[in-house]
Amino acid sequence: MPQGKQNMRLVEHGNPETENQEKAQCDSLQRNASLLLAQHYDLNRGNFTSAWLLGSACARMMQMMSLQTFDRTYTPNLASNARLSPLLSGEALRRVAWSTFFLDSIIDGGRYGFHVVDEKTYRLQLPCEQERFLGNENVVTEPLDNCANPQGILPDNLERAPLDMSAYLLRTAATRRRALHFAFRASHKEQTAEQLSAELDTLRIDIEELIAALPKRFHFNSDNMFVHRDRLITFLLLHVMRHNLFIILGRAGLMIYQRDPAKMDLIPQVRQNRISHALPIAGLVSEGLKAGIKFDPQIGVHSYVALEILLFEPRRLAEVDPFTDPKAPELVEAIPHLLTAIREIASRSEFVRQLYVEAIHRLLHCDCMHLLTNNDLAAFRELVYGTEDHILVNY
Repeated sequence: MPQGKQNMRLVEHGNPETENQEKAQCDSLQRNASLLLAQHYDLNRGNFTSAWLLGSACARMMQMMSLQTFDRTYTPNLASNARLSPLLSGEALRRVAWSTFFLDSIIDGGRYGFHVVDEKTYRLQLPCEQERFLGNENVVTEPLDNCANPQGILPDNLERAPLDMSAYLLRTAATRRRALHFAFRASHKEQTAEQLSAELDTLRIDIEELIAALPKRFHFNSDNMFVHRDRLITFLLLHVMRHNLFIILGRAGLMIYQRDPAKMDLIPQVRQNRISHALPIAGLVSEGLKAGIKFDPQIGVHSYVALEILLFEPRRLAEVDPFTDPKAPELVEAIPHLLTAIREIASRSEFVRQLYVEAIHRLLHCDCMHLLTNNDLAAFRELVYGTEDHILVNY
């Protein structure tokens, strides 16, 4: 039996050596949490190979302790033993598993087959609201798949609690990875356009259901911006990623429709739809800039993707529609917000710094030099030659 799993079960069943077993289990959890932090650090330092391997190590350690099947493997009252360290509360253990899941959902760059964690193997509930977690309350929420009978029978003495904001971020990340993997497979043309079109329609329905399921308390508006002012980083990332889902869906649609003469007339509509979701991303970024928050580095990736769309999709549309203005006021106003966010994040994240240079290159190509500062041009000259790694961004 794996050592981590053995340790946890000894704690659970009250073995005479519980204190030693608990200490060993805490050590395992601390190592896993340390690896998660080290992976995040290396990724943003530009040490991509190390970050990739650390991410795999996190997943294997999490699996060794069976945290991905926590609610099936361990009893509901595990956290009720007052002697346990807070690190070993049920919700804390679940959050380690979910942190590993989120890490894995972004580290593969959207390339199908490069992931380590399979969401279908997760048998544990999503994070509960922060107040319940901080109060160390033992509650029941919902699984990742909200169609998996969330209203089932509750264990004795447990109440159902609302999902935390991070739970909706996890659902969005899971759907985003499915969309990216679908787009990756579509790019390799291993299925017919008809087969891919059918799968695209199914994915679109899933995304629309996910979007509609967000509770009103997490909708984006000025009131909720104030309510969630202490968690604006997560709040804005959630909404940026929700728009990014449609951008990825559109990317897949473009690749599929370009292969099908009967559907090529849908391409302009798809391009317009991508623009319609890139613009709100710029608006969300603008709100974050006004609030003075330190963006999650993933915002840099999404800002870069949105910037590319606003630069190039209107120009492609203008080739077939003379009424499309690539320099429409809403586009001209949105692009500087995205560039500002990328520039700010690039100062503390190496992988975003490379995207920053790419963004400058795109702006120069599109005759937008007036948006660039002397520091932008200096950064471009410094990094445009001799970079060792190039980040693959799928959008």
